[in-house]
Amino acid sequence: MMQVLKLTYIAHGWSLAILNAPLIKDPVQAWRHGPVIPNLYRALKKYGSRNIDEFIYDPHSGAKIEAEFTSGQDMVITTIYEVYSDLHAFQLSDLTHKPGTPWDQKYDPDEMFTVIPNPMIASYYRQLSQQDGAA
Repeated sequence: MMQVLKLTYIAHGWSLAILNAPLIKDPVQAWRHGPVIPNLYRALKKYGSRNIDEFIYDPHSGAKIEAEFTSGQDMVITTIYEVYSDLHAFQLSDLTHKPGTPWDQKYDPDEMFTVIPNPMIASYYRQLSQQDGAA
C-alpha cells in the first residue's frame, strides 16, 4: 500500500512539473509518515503490506475507482513506474522526506491534515528536473 501511495504522489509531482496539470484531484496532505492522498489511503489501508490484487473501491460510496488519463499523463505514469517501481516503499518514503521536499516544508507534528499545495509540489519537481537534466 505505501508503495502505491508514494508512487502516486511522485507521479502527481512530475505531472504538475512537466504537464502543468495535476494527476489527481484530491489534495495531498503532510502526515507523519510523509505526503498522503487521504482518499487513496482510505481505499488502500485494508491491504496493509499485502499486494493489491483487485480493483480499488471508494470506501465511502463502494463504487469501483476508475480514472481516465491524457496521453501525457499516461506517459508520466509509465515513466514513473519504470524508474521507481523497483524501489521498496521505504526507499520511496526516503525520497519524499528529504530536506527541502514539499513534505519537509509543510509537515508540523502539532498540526494534522496540513495540505501540501500543488504549486509547491510542482516547483519542487521542476527543480528536480533541472538538476537531473530531464524535462
